Amino acid sequence: MVRRGAQVLTLAAAVAPIVMLTLFDPPDWLPFLPDPVVDTVDFAVLEMAANVALFVPLGLVLGFWWPHHRRVVWSAVALSVTIELLQLRLEDRVSDPVDVVANSLGAWLGYFTSSRLRRTIERMAGRRR
Repeated sequence: MVRRGAQVLTLAAAVAPIVMLTLFDPPDWLPFLPDPVVDTVDFAVLEMAANVALFVPLGLVLGFWWPHHRRVVWSAVALSVTIELLQLRLEDRVSDPVDVVANSLGAWLGYFTSSRLRRTIERMAGRRR
């Protein structure tokens, strides 16, 4: 029971920022990048990087639950498509299919990292025996 509760909390911690930043007005502190960075980097590149980074924690969390990457990536695709469809109904949001690709890439990177961490932990546990 404790493990399931911990899983639900970690999933909520990974999904909450995604929902907050994609469906609601951003908080005042969000524009944290200094002006020189914003002025020198193309907005599309910043947006793509933000979309990738936003889904990495989700891939990490799901990667520890599910050892197979397809479930992780398809779950991220489902969440991303849902968000993009909801954004179609919001006046101040823009829906873009490229975001689905970026979000899926972020989830895959999170999964890849978690799979490497899991293998390292398993190897270290095997050495202690």
